[in-house]
Amino acid sequence: MSTSADNKYFRDYQYCAISSDEIENVEKYTPGGYHPVDIGDVISSDEHDYEVVHKFGYGGFATVWLVRSGAQSTSYHALKILCADRADYADPELAIFQHLKKVAATGHPNVVELYDSFKITGPNGEHKCLVLPVLGPGLTKLWASTTLSSAVRRDMCRQVASATAFLHQHGVCHGGKL
Repeated sequence: MSTSADNKYFRDYQYCAISSDEIENVEKYTPGGYHPVDIGDVISSDEHDYEVVHKFGYGGFATVWLVRSGAQSTSYHALKILCADRADYADPELAIFQHLKKVAATGHPNVVELYDSFKITGPNGEHKCLVLPVLGPGLTKLWASTTLSSAVRRDMCRQVASATAFLHQHGVCHGGKL
């Protein structure tokens, strides 16, 4: 039986981060960081069970997953799981969703509505979760496309302006990046 000390190939092993925009830094899966999730996991709120189907992406504060819910009729959502040490970043976002639901119950076709929110506890701490509709690619990615006609670009601008006006009419100002 040999040990890693006997094997010269494993003696000097050191983790080397992969530089890719599509893969998050695995070193953020530590206490206070990302919540570990595998495809097929079921993450539950008080009212719903969400089965993880696919990973959409990640950011500095969260990972986002495609989830399936519902026993009788299947529906798909985006599940945003915030880092444990960044859970307070969900508070303003959640407050805005709740405010809009209260003052503008009918919503707006170009403004996202929150489906569910809850907390989960895992090996890296307590994480806030937001369940949102599944949307397409971000505006930055779409706008960079060389195949969009000028009519489509104008329509996108109209939709953004309409959504911004709706938010302003209801006391919400967007200050982040697209």
